[in-house]
Amino acid sequence: MISRLDLTAIQPKVIVEVGNSLGESSGLLRKRYPDAKVLTVDATLPFLQYAQQNQLVARDYLCASAEQLPLKEYDIDLVFANLFLPWCDDINAVLLEWQRVLKPNGLLMFSTLGPDTLREVPSHLLQLIDMHNVGDAMIHAGFLDPVMDVDYLTLTYRSKAQLIHELQATGSLPSAIEWQDSALLPDAENLFPVTYEIVYGHAWGQGEPGFSADSEGEVRIPLSAIKRGK
Repeated sequence: MISRLDLTAIQPKVIVEVGNSLGESSGLLRKRYPDAKVLTVDATLPFLQYAQQNQLVARDYLCASAEQLPLKEYDIDLVFANLFLPWCDDINAVLLEWQRVLKPNGLLMFSTLGPDTLREVPSHLLQLIDMHNVGDAMIHAGFLDPVMDVDYLTLTYRSKAQLIHELQATGSLPSAIEWQDSALLPDAENLFPVTYEIVYGHAWGQGEPGFSADSEGEVRIPLSAIKRGK
């Protein structure tokens, strides 16, 4: 995610990092943009407090929902969300909120997980959306020039118990009482593989308030936004 910022010339002054409660990305963003204010946003206050106490995040953090950010419109240069969307109930509402706070030509950069993720694991809790549908949702939310690509990663575990423990720790599986692991079977080498379809995306803020884009990417400009020349 951080290395993909090399593809842009953006020099943000205000960055919002969404959903990374332990702050791993915050430090990398502060290092890359030392003059920028990095605001970490997460809905889990104890995680944010732990991260601050251990100097994983800066003093600037907000305990808030990604669907209702306590931020002004068109005030943020960069929204950065690493593997946050799979835990969101309403991706459309989240994208609309991110569009609301981004400045004209501000950048949204995110990663999420596609439908092949955890295909070996029944009854997981993740919200997995096809890459093309995510791109469509970005356009409908008003983002411009969305770019999507995908990568695949397979992790293997020797211990089924460790696999289940790690997935439950991330909220990908229900608790041990609720979830039965009998359907999770080893492969021919007696290992337990799990697949992750990692989707990367970025797009730009829609421009001046009132502009909108349709499903074909055509931008419509309200007459009120067309100013008469002097």
